[in-house]
Order: sequence, then C-alpha cells, then structure tokens
Amino acid sequence: MRSSFFIVSAGTILALVAGCEQSDKVSAVGPEARQAISAAATAHYPGHARTSDEVQVAAINYQEKDYLELHNLGTQSVPASNVWVNGTFMSRIEGIAPKSYVTVKHGALLEAGPATNDLKHLNQPVAKVEIETDRGLYTVQGPTIKRD
Repeated sequence: MRSSFFIVSAGTILALVAGCEQSDKVSAVGPEARQAISAAATAHYPGHARTSDEVQVAAINYQEKDYLELHNLGTQSVPASNVWVNGTFMSRIEGIAPKSYVTVKHGALLEAGPATNDLKHLNQPVAKVEIETDRGLYTVQGPTIKRD
C-alpha cells in the first residue's frame, strides 16, 4: 500500500515539474514569434491563386536542409507578403527586391488556424507555394527540389 502511494506521489510531482517547465518555455517566446503565431492563428487561406506579370517568383525547396528560397525573377519588388505552402502553412516575409531572394525555414511555416504545428514538425513535403500580397494571391513557379 505504501509503495503505491509513493509511486502516485512521485508521478504527481513529475507532472507538476513538467508543467512548470513548459510554462517557462512559453514565457521565453519572443515578440516576433508571438506575432507569427498570432498571424497564423487568425489566417485564412484565400484560395484561387492567379498568375501576374507583377509577381514573378520561383521557389526552390531545400528539403534536407529544411528551408525554402523564394526568388523574385521580375524587375519589380514583391511587397511584404504572406507565403502559403500547400494551402495550409503560412509565414510572413518582409518583401523581395528585384532579382533577389528570401529564405523561409520550414519551421517558420505555421499551420493556419487554431493548430500549433509547423511544416518541419509535421514533416510534410512542399507541393505548392503561393504568395499573398495586399492585391491578392499569386502562383509561384515550382517548387523545385534542391538536393545537396
């Protein structure tokens, strides 16, 4: 009887310690991460992407390194935008200068809506990439997979 009480008490203490440890990790989340989480939690995939001469972007997926490059092939800057992957995961970028690129880590692509997953955690392939500006949702060429 005594040993079962000890096991239950030890289990309860471990659960409490684990709970405290998790709350410490949550408080350690910085303001930028909190903004990204809030944006993803309230985001809704707009659907119906279109092509445009103004937004000419190509995606290269570095699958083994867990990041995606978005190359602006055009002569106009792409403004601050949401990047959508597979119509489910999103991340905010500051923009892409002409003939330049930005890098988006798979872990930064957060599942839109109330879920708390990211692309890296769910180990999903990058099948479709789109960019949402204030003018609408645009298709992105690719993704091409780069293996090193």
